[in-house]
Amino acid sequence: MTMNDDPRLRFKKDQLIIDDPAVSDQDRRAAQLRQMFWQARYQPVRHSDQPADTFLALWANLQLYTASRRWSIPKKQIRKELNRVFENPQLQTALQAAGSESQNMMLSELKDSAVLYFTTCQKDTNYSSVLFNLIKMKDDQVASKAANGAAEGILLPLMLVEDLAWRDEMVEAVCSAYTEVFSEQADYLDQKIAGLKLPIVEEISRIRAKFSNIRNC
Repeated sequence: MTMNDDPRLRFKKDQLIIDDPAVSDQDRRAAQLRQMFWQARYQPVRHSDQPADTFLALWANLQLYTASRRWSIPKKQIRKELNRVFENPQLQTALQAAGSESQNMMLSELKDSAVLYFTTCQKDTNYSSVLFNLIKMKDDQVASKAANGAAEGILLPLMLVEDLAWRDEMVEAVCSAYTEVFSEQADYLDQKIAGLKLPIVEEISRIRAKFSNIRNC
């Protein structure tokens, strides 16, 4: 199931699975869990039919925090913002219900939101243009800009803020989502990460290797 096409449609599709008497108990449970994570991830917006994607906002807010404070990462603000999302009672209930599948479910949601974020970067004319949208950037320029934003604006603060819940899953989600969206320029992110301080580069490599081993098991 493509999760980020339309949040409301995703929820309705899972409801059809739940209501189908021919569906196995395992598939019905998976659909119920996805709905629980949906309810934790998406929040209603006043005067709008579309809910707000709080996971998508994570990536955008990290970029804003680092862009506005280039010489000093606001660690306390970032920790507070991430804790606010991950300590959401609805999300905690969903994680508890998922049990041993909680990490996979969370990673799926985080990657889905990261794919949506990078796809938006790729397609949005404001992001991929210069001189007041008069000149369209080339595909590799957009990929390079997105890679730099991911490394400096997302991965760097994640690695600098200590004791973050789901930090490793966020790192894996960003790296794998970038590779999926910018498949022809996947090495751009590796190059930008390599430009960070060595201990951070090594820690990111460790995290990516850990999840690669999990996938290969």
